[in-house]
Amino acid sequence: MNWVFGMWGSRVICLMVLLFPLNTYAKCPPNANQYIPLIKRELSRYWKDLCPKELIPAQIEKESGWKVRAERKVGREYGFGLSQITIVKGRFNNFLEAKRRWKKELKDWTWNNRFEPKFHIRFMILYDKALYSKMTFAEDNFQRLAFTLSAYNGGIGWLLADRRLAKEKGYNPNVWFCNVEMVSKRSKSSFRINRYYVRSILLNKIFKYRDCFIK
Repeated sequence: MNWVFGMWGSRVICLMVLLFPLNTYAKCPPNANQYIPLIKRELSRYWKDLCPKELIPAQIEKESGWKVRAERKVGREYGFGLSQITIVKGRFNNFLEAKRRWKKELKDWTWNNRFEPKFHIRFMILYDKALYSKMTFAEDNFQRLAFTLSAYNGGIGWLLADRRLAKEKGYNPNVWFCNVEMVSKRSKSSFRINRYYVRSILLNKIFKYRDCFIK
């Protein structure tokens, strides 16, 4: 099914949300504070030029709500830990794929210690960085981060398909907000989840962590 909004009406709403982001004065959640030093160390080691660094804690909050032993089981799908790394039985195993891809960095991550926060934070940083490196087409860093988050949540294949469709519909394929985000051939539920994922992190949750990284 093709979920396409009326171009101009949707863009007006989209721009209003961008101009007035939500929850910009919220504070860093208490259960996140203990992990901020670890996130800073991991970023200095694996992605020291990420800007803004608050992206990682905001994304962790969205994925797991800072619940170290968070688990999500829906049908054949199983997501776990702070990063909610996902396995879909019979289709893919992102845990094993991550260990193959980053053998040195994740060599001590085993199934028995699969909830270890350090490895979830490290995985998220490494995976985000790898996705970000593929988004060179984005018009600016803000759009690039948005494309990265969309791919983390829904897969890079869907993201590239959305870009192609956006171009066909007259949107700018190099801009996420109010352009690529407006169209997709995903299911209605997958479309809503993916778009809300990006917006909730970049226009809402990320502001909570500014003070944490200034300290």
